[in-house]
Amino acid sequence: MTVEQMSQFLAGRAQHDSDETLALRVDSIHLSERLTPGALSQLEETLNAGPRTRESLQLLADGSVFLAPGPNELPKRPAPSAAEQEAMMSGLTNFVAVTMRRLPDFFATRTTESYDNAPTVVTHSGWAPAEPMHADGTFRETITYRQGKEVTEERAMVSGGNTGSRAAGLTSSGEFGPLLATILQDSSRGSIRWDHWESTDAGVVAGVFDYAVPAKASHYNVDFCCVKNTEIPNPLAAGDIPIPFHSRPAYRGEIFVDPATGAILPSITPR
Repeated sequence: MTVEQMSQFLAGRAQHDSDETLALRVDSIHLSERLTPGALSQLEETLNAGPRTRESLQLLADGSVFLAPGPNELPKRPAPSAAEQEAMMSGLTNFVAVTMRRLPDFFATRTTESYDNAPTVVTHSGWAPAEPMHADGTFRETITYRQGKEVTEERAMVSGGNTGSRAAGLTSSGEFGPLLATILQDSSRGSIRWDHWESTDAGVVAGVFDYAVPAKASHYNVDFCCVKNTEIPNPLAAGDIPIPFHSRPAYRGEIFVDPATGAILPSITPR
């Protein structure tokens, strides 16, 4: 479904369905375009969505992040000329190399929302999920940037999930600065090209550039806790002791650039 088709489909049932039933309808939907934050917020308000439906809609939005927005959400502007694209890229490079490096030390809060659909129930046919993809905890940590480097200061589990010293599952770092330089450095050995105009949540029309980085050029770190240990000589012990996973995979994404200044707008999406 497109976002508009989904909105009409759900609106026709919202008055009669319970929160749980409406959420199950959302769980069955596959979108053909991105459910943007603005469209998500409007849909939640239109449906007067309950907590279970809101969770399902958020999952649907997260899963659609790699799709293009619907045509009705894209600004009606002609593509910039080659010279204008070059000027935006020059401003982007200056923003990362100069402006970002001059930022004062600061604090930020990183929020990691975890979801799970791991098999947890044994049935006559084997393991089966206890329920569809569902929220499994929110982890927040306060981080400090000193001289452009990220330093973890405090970690606290807010709700659900594990209560260890770090977020369970996939973790990331560098979103508030260093990641930008990594993407530009890596994409110079991959590809980066103009794609389209798009409106941000703040109402600014941004130039969107697509980038793609091969694994051999990647400095994008992916960490995961934890995977089965298959390297133990004793096969009886293999897999019993989990070990951390680390990789530098190929990746791709989008960079949203303010065409007037070259500043990067808050809609970077590594994939």
